Amino acid sequence: DDVDISVDALYEIYIDYKKDSDLMEKQAEYRARILNSCEEVNSVKWRVKDPLHLIKKIIRKKKNSSDNPKYANINVINYRDIITDLIGLRAIFIFKAHWSLVDEYIFNNLNVCSDSIITIYHANDDDLTLFPKASLVKKHEGSTYNYKLEQKDSRYRSIHYILQGEKPTGCKIELQARSILDEA
Repeated sequence: DDVDISVDALYEIYIDYKKDSDLMEKQAEYRARILNSCEEVNSVKWRVKDPLHLIKKIIRKKKNSSDNPKYANINVINYRDIITDLIGLRAIFIFKAHWSLVDEYIFNNLNVCSDSIITIYHANDDDLTLFPKASLVKKHEGSTYNYKLEQKDSRYRSIHYILQGEKPTGCKIELQARSILDEA
């Protein structure tokens, strides 16, 4: 009720998503193995979004589509472009000082979406000297990537990247990178 999307449209998305879930599992595992090869990465966790959680997220975001305009016209054709965490990865490194090495490894070994902002979540009293200083912009292999600092009152700390998935699923992947202390 009160959501501008039909049950049929949600069912279409559900069925489409379910048909590729095994391939998404394989893509997640593959990228987790790549991240595990980074000397500074201590551990990697991954998951593929549960199909019912996907439907609940769409309903929740559609309900507040004035806050999330990209969800206003979500459908079976475009949901993989709109929802960026169908696959989730979390790379844990030991020391905050290793972030720049992990960041470089991510750019050299994974396909970071240049049209998505890399968000650095931090607390108000964090030392941010480890992160890009001047313009929060990175050039890599002819593309420009933008970082954004975002303060969280909850003291949540993490760096979020959006990776481009590959065919046949083509879905986006959210990669969270953080120190083991931030994970704790």
